Amino acid sequence: MAESAAIPTTAAAAPAISRPGFWERLVAFVVDLSLISFANNITQQFDQSGVVLFVLCAAYFVYFWSGNGGGRTWGQRVMGLRVIREDGSALTIGQSVVRFLGILVSLLAVGIGVIWVAFDAKKQGWHDKFAGSIVVADAPVTYPAHPVTLTVEYPTAPSRFWAIPIVGILVKLIALIPIYIALFFVVIALMVALLVLWIPVLIMGSYPTWGRDFVNWAIRWSAQITAFIYGLTDRYPLPSSAPDAPVKFAVEAAPTSSRLWAIPVFGFIAKVIVLVPASFLVYLVANAVGIAALLIAWAPVLFTGVYPRWTYRFVVAYMRWTARMDAFVGGVTDTYPRVWNWEQ
Repeated sequence: MAESAAIPTTAAAAPAISRPGFWERLVAFVVDLSLISFANNITQQFDQSGVVLFVLCAAYFVYFWSGNGGGRTWGQRVMGLRVIREDGSALTIGQSVVRFLGILVSLLAVGIGVIWVAFDAKKQGWHDKFAGSIVVADAPVTYPAHPVTLTVEYPTAPSRFWAIPIVGILVKLIALIPIYIALFFVVIALMVALLVLWIPVLIMGSYPTWGRDFVNWAIRWSAQITAFIYGLTDRYPLPSSAPDAPVKFAVEAAPTSSRLWAIPVFGFIAKVIVLVPASFLVYLVANAVGIAALLIAWAPVLFTGVYPRWTYRFVVAYMRWTARMDAFVGGVTDTYPRVWNWEQ
């Protein structure tokens, strides 16, 4: 977790920076809100007053906004954002407290203080003004290469029809009915295959080629369906072995596979347990992905014919993450989808 280390608290020369707008910050907050909702489900079991939840929320935001917490909450980490002072230094705990109190005031003012971000020249809300803070696009972190890669070509001319409110998504879902029917049978075939594939892995320590090809194809097709739903491509996701552009998925095949995961019952239970952190991340991000792609991106697509770059990066990161989870569950890779590797 080296990338979560404290950032310097001394002032530094501020380089040219990108200041994300209201919508990107809203999506980051939705991820944080999912975490808060999860905490609420736990705390309300023994505290109906909400005091414990408020203290936890205050501690969460104050710590992670400050330099001690790396200047970013989990939602901001997912969106590639960071909170800093206007001079480029990190917030102290005291300044972070002021920012937290400021956001309470911003929300109590019918949310005007938060919406202010959309119109302010410095992209600052009232809470930023109070604390002297700004939100910037965080510098990418370098991670070890992962054997599972997934990329999607940026949609240069997305169809405006699918972006028509309500009508577009309803027609799209209706058009996908044959795909869902076919997917149902593919999932059954996949489950049957996984009931057999553990045998050669356990006995010989290698994943059979036919099984690898089938599982990879299923994950690739699932990604193509997801890309179509979220508007990253207008190409109808017919099940095919043809070239997979604009969605490209690949898994670097290892010469051997771990026999541990192939042990009947034990291997499956162990895999489910170790996937808890990764599954929790998906839980936090899932709602934000839907909001970003279906409730926000439609407007620029419909009125300007342009798919927002930040939404594109966010949704592709989500698709890449879930593909790595699927590949790990399916056994085509033994490399864990590291939680801190979300950004790459």
